[in-house]
Amino acid sequence: MKFFKLFLLLSLCLFVSYVSPAEARSSFFKNQTAKQIGVTSGIKIPHDLSGIDQNEQDVNFETLTGENGILLFFVRSASWCRHCIFHLESISKKGSILEDAGYNIVVVSNDSPQKLARFSQKYYFTYPMIADEDSAIIKAFGLMNSSYAPGTMYYGSAHPAIYVIDNHGVILDKYFNEDFRKFPKVDEMRAVLDVIAEYKQVIKSGK
Repeated sequence: MKFFKLFLLLSLCLFVSYVSPAEARSSFFKNQTAKQIGVTSGIKIPHDLSGIDQNEQDVNFETLTGENGILLFFVRSASWCRHCIFHLESISKKGSILEDAGYNIVVVSNDSPQKLARFSQKYYFTYPMIADEDSAIIKAFGLMNSSYAPGTMYYGSAHPAIYVIDNHGVILDKYFNEDFRKFPKVDEMRAVLDVIAEYKQVIKSGK
């Protein structure tokens, strides 16, 4: 038992510390690919998420974060990517179990505010969606898909990824899969948040 507690303590020391990507601990998310694109856990977010949402309202990290932080979803498009639309639709239906863990849901894509508004209205998606039309946030996180040529409808889109970010702006965990058709289910994401909460409690209790 003492060994197990020590393991948890050491794991969470990495989990909550400011460390380089190379030093960051492994993810709690399962079924990821070995190849990773974009910034990883253990560092401060490289962008304050300032931008315009689907309602054309100004947003930033401070206005978006929940009690424990943000669950940040980068998607290819909420307009033309049917796999992304399917995933976002599932979040629309069950996202409350993620918010119950103290994390606000935020989506980033390079769609226009008008396209995001149409998606929100059609699928009753009530969570903030940042219209990153110039891909500034996407580039800052190292997620821009460079395989698309300028001038094409896909140019500027992101490699899909999910980040768990605490309320101080530190990346706690990340999900990435080279196959953009694969996403963790909402229940699986909640399980990850629960493990994070348990680890934090171990550190807080000092036991």
